[in-house]
Amino acid sequence: MIRVSSNATMFLRFFVPIVWIVFFGALSLAMVFHRGFQNAMNEVHSVLVPGLIILYLLTVGALMLTIMRLKRIECDELFLYATNYFKTARYPYHQIRDIREQNFLGVPLVDVELKQKGIFGKRLFFIGRKSTLNQLYNKHADHGHVED
Repeated sequence: MIRVSSNATMFLRFFVPIVWIVFFGALSLAMVFHRGFQNAMNEVHSVLVPGLIILYLLTVGALMLTIMRLKRIECDELFLYATNYFKTARYPYHQIRDIREQNFLGVPLVDVELKQKGIFGKRLFFIGRKSTLNQLYNKHADHGHVED
């Protein structure tokens, strides 16, 4: 089995969100429950806290819509395997409708679109390893399946 996704997937999928949610969440809670040092600080505190809470919720939402969607992808001769490190799904190559790659700051972001919805949805997102992405493209092309 060949791992197609990057080693950075686990770091980005777990470490970054956990650190951000825990530490920035703790900071936000401390600011919410903190009482101003003096009367002058009360004005700053009353403006800062709602903004901090909104910023926290927006960044957690952005993490959920981007980094938390990443999957670890492996492939062999017959199947593509996708895992979120808790569950693993196996998809035959004929279930793949399209594979798209975009480069973001030199990092290959790959989107695998499936013909039918699987346990992870209809689209799988991962950060590709440049050395093995061509093998995935070749395996998909070898099965002769084109977009319907």
